Amino acid sequence: MKTARWVFLVLGVVLVIVACGGGGAEGRAGGEAGGSETENGDDAGSSATWQAEAAGPEGPLAVEAVEVRRAPLVTNVTASGVIRGIREARVVSETQGIIRGTDFELGQAVAAGERLVSLDSDVERLQMEQARRQLETARVELRATEQLAERGNASQVELARVRAAASGAEAAYEQAKKRFEDKSIAAPISGRIAAKSSTVTPGNYLNPGVEVARIVDLARLEMEISVGEREVGYLEVGAPVSVTVPACPDAEAPGAEVASIAAGTDPGTGSFAAVIRWDNTCPDRVRSGMSANATIEPQGVERVLQVPSQAVVRNNDGAFVFVAADGVVRRARVEVGRRMGARTEITAGLSEGDIVVTTATSRLRDGDEITATVREANGAQL
Repeated sequence: MKTARWVFLVLGVVLVIVACGGGGAEGRAGGEAGGSETENGDDAGSSATWQAEAAGPEGPLAVEAVEVRRAPLVTNVTASGVIRGIREARVVSETQGIIRGTDFELGQAVAAGERLVSLDSDVERLQMEQARRQLETARVELRATEQLAERGNASQVELARVRAAASGAEAAYEQAKKRFEDKSIAAPISGRIAAKSSTVTPGNYLNPGVEVARIVDLARLEMEISVGEREVGYLEVGAPVSVTVPACPDAEAPGAEVASIAAGTDPGTGSFAAVIRWDNTCPDRVRSGMSANATIEPQGVERVLQVPSQAVVRNNDGAFVFVAADGVVRRARVEVGRRMGARTEITAGLSEGDIVVTTATSRLRDGDEITATVREANGAQL
């Protein structure tokens, strides 16, 4: 029994020793494995850092740029106005009477001298005929008296009296004739009827001073525009003008030019008036009172170096631009002159032909790499 106990005791000790030795091996193995993981972790971290360093910046920055050129700082003077006929006439009655008939309608084309309104003229016609007969009698008497005076059978006093009577008869006839003619109201100019009085209808009584109609000659048009004190200096009488009429967008305006320029400002607006005239090539659609747009090329304007205003960057030290060359940008100090809208004059610091960056200027630094798309001033790609 004692022997059996000792056997079991020895076996237990052996098992304990074996167990402890195995744990150490596992611990050593685990420790080695852990060390390997830590080392691999460091390698993994180094690889990520390297990859980021290898990737570097995102690459050249894509920007837009323009070529510096000499051009007028003011490219065009634009304005709008209201169209009117170059000749317009308001037909006003000078007499009175009952309207017998009207011979015109709105929009109708009429010729100068064409009858528009007829009034009751029976009395005036009789008075004119009577005055004409009296004039004929006075002229016969004058010729007879002149013949007697030549033979010495009539005195100079008698001759003067007859001449005065003939002159009076002629004046009376002209007055009677005018009263008769006033009973028929005619168009003073050729054109189209732009307005017609609603009271001008047969049977109504027409009083003196009533506007019967308004006639517009649309063969040649004009409009008045208003420009500021800067723009007026670029206008000249006779300067060509490009006119567009929304009612007839495809039609040209041949011969359009500046006809006159005001010598002073309008007290109400402070602007200067200018009149533009042109031939009407769209008579069926263009009417007086429609709107039109005018584009005038400035006259006598100096050509200067200029860049888009957005290309100029300012700080406490002054103004500068980014000049692109060989895929990089260099900051160039510039001196600026006048600014007109989206364009700025450069008086120093640039030369004609330089490529100036116009976008992303807040992100650029001197020496940055870029990819530039060079465009014209109007946005078209070169």
